Amino acid sequence: MLCLDIPVPRCAQKLIIEPPVCLPDVQDIKVVNLIRNFGKEFERPRDEIEQACNLASGQSDLIILLERPHKSQTYRGTFSDFVKRCETLKRVDELIRFGSKGARSIHTVTVVDAFSFKPQDSTPIPSE
Repeated sequence: MLCLDIPVPRCAQKLIIEPPVCLPDVQDIKVVNLIRNFGKEFERPRDEIEQACNLASGQSDLIILLERPHKSQTYRGTFSDFVKRCETLKRVDELIRFGSKGARSIHTVTVVDAFSFKPQDSTPIPSE
């Protein structure tokens, strides 16, 4: 068995189990709305805001925290296309599928960037 093209020892394979069912929560929706409002406040492009919301819209029993999108990241197209174009997101998806025996994917897990939107030197951060 391989994960990220790396052989996984048999003893580690035995640790992998299917996750329990997790039902959506109202707080999950609030988080997505916070990200959307934050993106609008900084006047980010609609596609960028929507893809950040798509990443964060999975169930919150498992949260993957990444640092920030790469400055060359593009946001056009469907969510699946967006994931396929990004090496990091493809690998995160592979790890999620591997660790859940295929029961989960990047489509069903919350993935959030600590700095949610692409760096843009021209956008000042408002002082508090």
